[in-house]
Amino acid sequence: MTIDYGQQKVLERLVSATVISALGGKATSAYKEIGKKVFKECNRDIQDRFDVNSRGNVPKLKFDEACAYIKRWQPCTNTKVVIEDYNNH
Repeated sequence: MTIDYGQQKVLERLVSATVISALGGKATSAYKEIGKKVFKECNRDIQDRFDVNSRGNVPKLKFDEACAYIKRWQPCTNTKVVIEDYNNH
């Protein structure tokens, strides 16, 4: 059984907060220029980690694990370098 709508919204908010933090905030060049790419990277990593085709299909029993994973998530090194480049210019 997959997570319910309320749990999907929790994961959505966690992803948003985590990605925005990784980008340095909403007011940064990185957010404006590559925000969508970083959101995709995060969601793809969640899908890979939990072997699902959508964040909303995380199994109910793995909800707490998914929350912990998202809170710990970071972009890959190449993405971090690009974020730094955008935010330092």
